[in-house]
Amino acid sequence: MYIRVISTQDMNSISTSILQLCSVEDIKPKSLETENFIACLVGDGHSGKGCTTIIDTNAELILSTMVKGKGVEIGMDMCQDLCQNEESGAMIALTLYNKNTRLLEIISAGDISVNVYKDGQMIHQQPIHDCQTIGNDETGMKLLHENGILRCNSSLQMIPNKDGISMCLRKRLSYFNWAGTQKIIATCSFVGHRGMSRLPAFTRSLTLPKQCHIVMTSDGVSDMIHPEDRILFSEGTTASEITEAARKRWIEPHFNELPSQYKCYNVKGYFRPNVKASSFTVGKKTIKLQTENTDGSVFVQFFDGSSRIVQKIEIVEHNYGADDISCLVMKCQ
Repeated sequence: MYIRVISTQDMNSISTSILQLCSVEDIKPKSLETENFIACLVGDGHSGKGCTTIIDTNAELILSTMVKGKGVEIGMDMCQDLCQNEESGAMIALTLYNKNTRLLEIISAGDISVNVYKDGQMIHQQPIHDCQTIGNDETGMKLLHENGILRCNSSLQMIPNKDGISMCLRKRLSYFNWAGTQKIIATCSFVGHRGMSRLPAFTRSLTLPKQCHIVMTSDGVSDMIHPEDRILFSEGTTASEITEAARKRWIEPHFNELPSQYKCYNVKGYFRPNVKASSFTVGKKTIKLQTENTDGSVFVQFFDGSSRIVQKIEIVEHNYGADDISCLVMKCQ
């Protein structure tokens, strides 16, 4: 009898993580694997939870349609159709990996990051629909004009550096405005936003080398972590490690002080993107005090005077000066 032994080194793996710190509008990262394909979805809702709820509810249907060989375009079309009557919006990225040919297809609308890494180098960076990317593209600018969309609102933007410990502030165009309206959005492509014009999604494909990994994140990660940060390069990185690194950079002292012209943003020797304190809840109750026990459980006292022992996983952090954070990492062996 012939027995095929499959090494773990020959297997693909996926990890996901989501920290809904602020508005609870990130879409839960999802994946679906069949014998021949792996399909993935990452998204970031905005201006309400309508699109987030719709995509969360229909994610399995969208991915299952993609793995039937119908491709990433049909997946994005489904997202657009499902959200067409929503006032809210969402940024979406979908990938489809063919395990037989190693072909990776990517489609993205908005500012979800999709990057591919191999041997400590970024070998693909998916373009995003921000003012800088579109402004540097003649076709993109023509499409903006045809759709009555203007780049506007020059403001200071945080830009993380590769070293992982410094941030720079740069004044540049940050938003898009739809002519004749008060609509201001950070990207010019999305799902939802009923009746609003938009630029087409970016579609790319590449053949993946062996032993590489794909990192897909919402802007809650990319606002804090440069695409060439070593935490993203690492072959062993996981989605939870990436979201935790982003969480710390949003909330805890981490970044080096900014130069003197920006000293008003420095606090006690650090640049702080956000100085709001986090609150913590278990269910609907807000925690007043918490003490970790030797067995890893946590004794919590609530503001209503009650107390109990809970597991760490039951405690939810909220920070309204940070952002929602989500990530999917797929390793292709």
